[in-house]
This record gives sequence, C-alpha cells and structure tokens, in this order.
Amino acid sequence: MIDLLIFTATIIGLYLARIWIGSRIQGISLLITGKKSTGIKIYSLIFLPGVIIHELSHFFTAALLNVRTGNITIFPSEKKEGEISLGSVQMAETDFIRTSLIGAAPFFTGLIAIYALVKLQFAYLLDQPDIYSWVNQFITNTTKLSQPITWLTLYAILAIANTMYTSKEDRRAWPVISFFLLLFLGVVILSGNSRTIAQKIIPTLANLARSLSLSFIFAIVIDLIAIILLLFLEKLLQKLTSKRIRYY
Repeated sequence: MIDLLIFTATIIGLYLARIWIGSRIQGISLLITGKKSTGIKIYSLIFLPGVIIHELSHFFTAALLNVRTGNITIFPSEKKEGEISLGSVQMAETDFIRTSLIGAAPFFTGLIAIYALVKLQFAYLLDQPDIYSWVNQFITNTTKLSQPITWLTLYAILAIANTMYTSKEDRRAWPVISFFLLLFLGVVILSGNSRTIAQKIIPTLANLARSLSLSFIFAIVIDLIAIILLLFLEKLLQKLTSKRIRYY
C-alpha cells in the first residue's frame, strides 16, 4: 500500500512541477519580450521530443482501435476555451471507451518511456531498497554525468515528464471509465473472490509502483533543478528590468 501511495504522490509531484515550469517560462518570456504567448512557444520548443511522443501516442492508439485520424500538429495553438494545446491529432468521433483510451495513451506511454530510460541508463537506482540508498548510489556514480548519453537521457526524461499529462479534452471521457472500473471492483468484492484476487494482484502492482516511483523521483529531481534555474533567471531578469511577475 505504501508503494502505491508513493507512486500516487510522485504522479502528483510531476504534475505540479509541470505547471510550475510552464508558468515560469511564460513569466520569463513576459519579462524579456512582453508577450506571454512567446513563452508557450519556448516551452513547446524545449520539450518538443515529448510533444512528438505525446501526439504519436494518440495517433497510434487511435489506429490500433480503428479510429480514423487526420493531420498531426506538434506546435502550440489556442483553442476556443482559451486552453493552450502544444499539439493535436485530428480524429473521428467514436465511443467513450475508445475516446478514453486514446486520451490516456500519452500518460501510459510516458510511464513506460521514463521507466525504460531510467532502466537503460540508471538501472542500479531501481534496485535500491529505499530513497536514502537511491540518493547514495546516485552520488556514488556521479562519473556517469561526464557521459553525453547520460545528459541526453536526462533531457529525454525531462521532456517526456513535462508533456505526458493529458489535456482537458483528452480527459473528457475518463469519468465514465472510472464509473465502470468502480462498478467492476464492486462486483468483484460482492462475489467473495476479492481476497484471492487481491493476494495475486496487489504484490505485483506494488512492485511495479515501486519501480515507477523511483523512476519518477528521478524525473522530479530533474524538474527541481530546472525549477531552481528558472527561479534564478526570473529573479535576475526582474532586477534588470525593474519589473515583477504575479502568478494567479
């Protein structure tokens, strides 16, 4: 249960870090150019690999579910509701199940991609029993930071982590899916087989959640470094321009 709670906390942490980074990039853009929209373009450019993966996740999932698709865009645009989209995939209207799966695809692709990148370049971190050991092993192996592939991996993790979350439009059919999942859970509990199923599934889910949590903690650490750098740059620009940015 603790592993699942930590996993949930890391998901929330990544989401909050993404919001903070996005708002700070727009704020810095406002200080430099006087235009908030420029910050959105900069954000999109910085995390372009993640945007591409996000939109391709929609596209290929739609293709697998036999939903017709149209043009793919990987550049930001403003929708009617005022929401900013970093990219989009045109697709035909379909039932809520396929809509939900297509909308959720970038999130699950991001989970798999971040785990695979950490496993590929920092596999020793996933074998640690706790956070203290994780930090200790990372410090011990700082020589890896001299390798270009390490920095490329770090950038890939940063780009994916900040673009894997679904938009408001992607989430529109999730409440219905959640209802049916809860309904299924209720049927299992009432059937009397819940204990047997739990004994088989929960340990597997806990191990998976632990590995993903360690991978996401890695992504959060990278985000925190980016946040510190952005905060420093914002403070410096505020002094140079004698302007201040307020966030609401």
